[in-house]
Amino acid sequence: MPEALITPTLDGLLTHYYEWSGAGEYDCSSAGGAMHRVEKFISKIYFAFDNQYLYIRLDFDKKFDLVGKGKYRVLINFKSTGPIEINLQDCGPEEKENYAYACNQILEIKFKREMLVESGYGQVDFFVTLFSGKELMEKWPLDVPISIKIPDKDKTIFWEI
Repeated sequence: MPEALITPTLDGLLTHYYEWSGAGEYDCSSAGGAMHRVEKFISKIYFAFDNQYLYIRLDFDKKFDLVGKGKYRVLINFKSTGPIEINLQDCGPEEKENYAYACNQILEIKFKREMLVESGYGQVDFFVTLFSGKELMEKWPLDVPISIKIPDKDKTIFWEI
């Protein structure tokens, strides 16, 4: 789970070493059962928030060159709002009404908190899927979504006992 409020630069690069420090992390490379696909394209999913946005970062396997991957698309499927699709051909930076993204070495996305939870705080659950055309390549996590509790803007969830 996230340990600090962060506001990363949305440029598709790890801008500086501490940019995503304090973010929550899901390690795809160590997840999956015996029957799961051996070749994995997404290696890690990072997630964090500040007072305005929820941020998601996808790191890809070194063999997966993000630039020019036009046939690939990523779906961030939120339980509350449904899927948001990002075509990797249009790697941005791209600004939409309620979200923005950029990809280069990594894919970085930000979502307005009020888009995901009307009040701007509360439980947010999501899956990440990678498609090649219509073919499902990967889904993370496999069964249970990543679940984040976003605090009220005037409160913090950190250091609770």
